[in-house]
Amino acid sequence: MEDVRNAPAWSGHIPCSLLQLKGNDALDLLQRISTNDVAGMTDGTVRKTLLVSDKGRLIDTIWVVLRGTELLLVCSTGMSGTVQQFLERYIIMDDVTVHDLFGATTVRIKIGTGSEGLPVDYFGHPGVIIFKEPHDAPESETAGFELWRILNGIPVAGREVVQDFNPLELDLWDWISFTKGCYIGQEVIARLDTYQKIQRSLCLVSGTGRILEGTTLQDQSGKEVGRVTSIVQNGNTFIGLAVVRRSAAVANTRLQDKTGGTSVTVEQVFQKEKNGTD
Repeated sequence: MEDVRNAPAWSGHIPCSLLQLKGNDALDLLQRISTNDVAGMTDGTVRKTLLVSDKGRLIDTIWVVLRGTELLLVCSTGMSGTVQQFLERYIIMDDVTVHDLFGATTVRIKIGTGSEGLPVDYFGHPGVIIFKEPHDAPESETAGFELWRILNGIPVAGREVVQDFNPLELDLWDWISFTKGCYIGQEVIARLDTYQKIQRSLCLVSGTGRILEGTTLQDQSGKEVGRVTSIVQNGNTFIGLAVVRRSAAVANTRLQDKTGGTSVTVEQVFQKEKNGTD
């Protein structure tokens, strides 16, 4: 496992999907329905936020870019249709139109700093958002990305960012404003925080053998305690992410695959409090 855990830092371009919001009420709409405080954004600034369901379950992670008279929403690759449908559900009398810019503009998030692009916080790592014409876009660089993001506890759409989980379970505290007031899902998230009702945590796990994403994990007594969400296999060893009940989300805890009996060890728990401390 040492060769996997000591993987070098990764730097590359992450593909994203892109929506354009236009209209006098575009920023007000996002302020009303997304988790973070986007009021008062100025031209050329970037703010990260989440879209969650009315039950507080995750839909997608979003970077909001204010550029002139338009808002650009940088969302997870392949999620533009889902995000557009969610936004349009809440556009009633608002002066807002939503357009998918697929094929017109290409967007990448480059991990690391650089003179090209807008500075962005990519799950605690510095990066830049780069907009290009499709023929000028840099190639996506995915080799090594999965291992890098797993080791850093970075959730992605379709694996961890799904409606099975809420953002506090995935340690996304700094994507949420706890002072701005109402948004879709706010009551549920506020209760989870106020009454300390977070049931699960995102964990780094490892083991020997083979295991599949989606595998149910159980503790030594046979009680179901979590689910494997991402895996990188390296020969006969693996490392991955799992969302685990907090009673079992403790470093060095031994769990097992419910069906195959493969042993899984919790290596690290990605969970901090609202103030950012571990």
